[in-house]
Amino acid sequence: MSIRKYKITSLLVLMLAAVLPAFAQEDEASKKADAAKKAANPICAMFAVPIEYDHYQKVGPYDGTMDAITLKPVIPVAINEDWNIVSRTIIPYVWQDGIVPDMNKTVGPLTVNTKDDLGYKYAGKNHGFWDIQESMFITPSKAMNGFLWGVGGVFGFPGEKQIAGITGKYTAGPTAAVVREDSIFTYGFLTSHSWSYAGRDKDYGKSGSANALQQYHAMAPALVPEGGFNFEVEADDVNKTYIQPFLTLRTKTYTGLSLTSESTYNWKTEK
Repeated sequence: MSIRKYKITSLLVLMLAAVLPAFAQEDEASKKADAAKKAANPICAMFAVPIEYDHYQKVGPYDGTMDAITLKPVIPVAINEDWNIVSRTIIPYVWQDGIVPDMNKTVGPLTVNTKDDLGYKYAGKNHGFWDIQESMFITPSKAMNGFLWGVGGVFGFPGEKQIAGITGKYTAGPTAAVVREDSIFTYGFLTSHSWSYAGRDKDYGKSGSANALQQYHAMAPALVPEGGFNFEVEADDVNKTYIQPFLTLRTKTYTGLSLTSESTYNWKTEK
């Protein structure tokens, strides 16, 4: 009898040892699945700091290149049990090589064309912050009929003056998002519209590098002012609409496979 009791007791211990981790694993799996679902939702009330890396080729008239590392911190703040404020910030830092804008600049008797006169050969390797964007959404704390939505404002801050392609303007406007989650998919869209209300000039001299200025010093030193040319240009006003549809497949390994498209329409240039 003692042997049987010993065996039965051992069996119960083994069963408990197997069952308890099973509950723990299910709880852990549930947490991972919930985290994967929230990570795919751009306006979910979960603190996160996504980091993206992008590489661009054939940029500008001389097929320049650009690498970008972008931080996208999401910070939720609970207003009450029913509503949240979700902050989404986009902070890109870029490295550029050979990106020269096509621009004519008249300095005294000389007309400098950045495409022909500066060109890829004199395009310096620049790095710095691209335009920074801050979005603030007011969202319900719980989904309604499977949908989670958010409305608010978007604010843009100009990047560093030497970076080609920045707006050079402070912008503001409305933004909205709609997201739906089902068993394996998260899908929806983000949209915003921005107008500029203030700004500063952009400095294309640094984009062309000091090497180009040295060439003009060598060709006609008497025509070059002390300190070199001033390549600052007035930044254009901003009036643009942005839309980003997205679809994320959440796998059993808690990995998200996403498909997204980003489109911007410039109402000033109608492109």
